[in-house]
Amino acid sequence: MNYQQTLQSIKFTVRSFLPDSKVLLFGSRATGKADEESDYDLLVITSDTFEPRVKMNWESKIRKALVHSLKAPFDVILESEKEINEKKNLTGHIVYYAMKEAVEL
Repeated sequence: MNYQQTLQSIKFTVRSFLPDSKVLLFGSRATGKADEESDYDLLVITSDTFEPRVKMNWESKIRKALVHSLKAPFDVILESEKEINEKKNLTGHIVYYAMKEAVEL
C-alpha cells in the first residue's frame, strides 16, 4: 500500500466510526519529517461534543482499528468543533500545534 492509499484507509476507518468527522493528520507524518518508525498523529473533529468517557472510548476504538488494519502506531485525539475553537489559540496546547501543521485527509 502506498502513502496515499494509507491516508485514504485512515480516513475510511475513522469515518466508519464517526461518518461526519473531519480527519486531520499532524506531526511528523504531516510535516514530512517522519521516519519508518514514526506514528500517525490524528485529530478527529466532530460536530458533537462528547463526555470525556465517551470520547476516550471512541479514541480507543478508532486507534485499535487503525493499528489492526495498518500495523502502525497511532495517536488519536477527538475534539468537537466547539472544543477546537476554544483550544486552537492556546499556545502550548496540542490542538494549537495540530491546527498549525495539520493536513486534512
